[in-house]
Amino acid sequence: FYYNYDEIATRGLELELKFILGKLSGSLTETYQKIQKNTAELFQSSRESNSALGSPENKTTLNLNFSFLADWNVNTNLIYESAVDAYAYDKSAGEVRENQRDATMVANIFLNKKDFLLQGLDLGFGIRDVADENPSWYQAANNGAMPYPGSGREILVRLTASQQF
Repeated sequence: FYYNYDEIATRGLELELKFILGKLSGSLTETYQKIQKNTAELFQSSRESNSALGSPENKTTLNLNFSFLADWNVNTNLIYESAVDAYAYDKSAGEVRENQRDATMVANIFLNKKDFLLQGLDLGFGIRDVADENPSWYQAANNGAMPYPGSGREILVRLTASQQF
């Protein structure tokens, strides 16, 4: 449990469950927070008094890692965030406005080969936002800067060298 205060007071709880089942390992994390007080004008929502801009009330993350064959593993994660009030670009108005971003769920997957061709050289291939949900970035304050657009599905290739290389 935590409690912070001054201009923004929140109470929350974060639980994490880690597990190993043979070649499968992972974690499940649940984060919950409730705004008790928000007197920081920059982060106040005009839509709901018990929220802070850019701060979802609930976030759930599931991470899984499956090791197979000699030096191969696949990592997946699923990230859920509840709806959030924030500043985002409103296409119809042509300006940044406060609005509510819907709840989002993003899935990512990454395949990794350890010691690819040489010891200490790893090769990975992954997909970020597998279902192309394209969640938008949001801003906690209207500071005059445009929020970043969502990136959508991304294909990643990573070559990593460690000290053994």
